[in-house]
Amino acid sequence: MTRPHAQRMSLLISSLIGKTRSTGPDRVSWESTGPDRYELTLTNTTIVISTRDGDGSAPYVFKIIDGSGRTVETVEYESANYNVYELDSLYEAVSVNSSGVDEKLGEIFTELGIEEPPF
Repeated sequence: MTRPHAQRMSLLISSLIGKTRSTGPDRVSWESTGPDRYELTLTNTTIVISTRDGDGSAPYVFKIIDGSGRTVETVEYESANYNVYELDSLYEAVSVNSSGVDEKLGEIFTELGIEEPPF
């Protein structure tokens, strides 16, 4: 039996947050494709997260685009009062992921001999 759509979307987005923040082999890499717009390209799907106003903050727009370029799902997040899918957390993780800052911090810590506690 298939879960209801809202539960499946919530599972997808929370899993993307985890995989985006991961430092392990299951980490996904997002590409910055414009100001405040990021894409994750899969085999037959592109997932996009962006800000509607291009200002790096809410409202956020999450889209699933099929292999032919057709948008099959769009979810928008307007304010903290209605954040069913945690799009703000996903956007923040994607922004850090695509910037390369995690890798750069690792290099700096290694060079300076700074030991990080396990996460």
